[in-house]
Amino acid sequence: MPVSQLTGIICELTRILESPEIEPDPRHVFAAALRDLRIRLAAVATHAQVARWIDAMRGYLTATLWESANRQDSIIPSLSEYTAMRLHSGAMKPSVALLDVADGYELPVPMLARPEVRALIEMTCLLGGWDNDIFSYAKETDRVGDGQNLIDVITHQEQCSSEQSLERAVAMRDRVVCLFLRLRHQTLTDASPNLRSYVNSLGYWVAIQLESGLRCGRAGLPADVGCLTAGAWWRGGGGGPLRRYGGAVAGGSQGPSVNSQVRASRASMPHLAVVDR
Repeated sequence: MPVSQLTGIICELTRILESPEIEPDPRHVFAAALRDLRIRLAAVATHAQVARWIDAMRGYLTATLWESANRQDSIIPSLSEYTAMRLHSGAMKPSVALLDVADGYELPVPMLARPEVRALIEMTCLLGGWDNDIFSYAKETDRVGDGQNLIDVITHQEQCSSEQSLERAVAMRDRVVCLFLRLRHQTLTDASPNLRSYVNSLGYWVAIQLESGLRCGRAGLPADVGCLTAGAWWRGGGGGPLRRYGGAVAGGSQGPSVNSQVRASRASMPHLAVVDR
């Protein structure tokens, strides 16, 4: 589908999100389905929760345009560009936005805006996208092979083989899991009951990506995701949320080691035990 045509569709879908009172053309089944979701969500969620979901959906729809334009122009993005957009293109943020709705409470906006909570949300979304890229790489390569996959992006940027790129991709996602576990431990130290529930739900999302995908072996030395612009702020530098650990995420001498932190976290987070296999 040409990008110009897709843009028109996305504009219509966005308008439905903003104003569900508008009835779409009945021939446009996706618009009608989205309107139905929007109306049903408003019946069970607060105005703030609905607004949060709409904002996440806008990000997802924008990311689909970006991907479509890349495909049309045969563009393979840089790793940092791809990482930034993968936060949205996997449609994880709209799902994560509904966690408190599904559990029957509302996490206040100020709490969601806390740097450590924002970082955990972003890591959850990125892991969902990256894991999907890793698990589906062979199928996507056979079907489309358009370069809009983490493995292809690494291969193109680093000028290495797909096998080497796969190892690097697994290493990067493992490093993000380690970041997630460490920041989760920090956040739960003084978390309210609702925040604790929300953070644990994020962990379930991380785990389910592994349980539902193909099992893959762990790579060698994990890469340091701090070099990625999109995720650099998760670390300790510049007042990032991991400041209590001194930003020692790349295996330095400060703070708990990655391996010990993963092992210690498994006891209180059994649904993530699979990450250390």
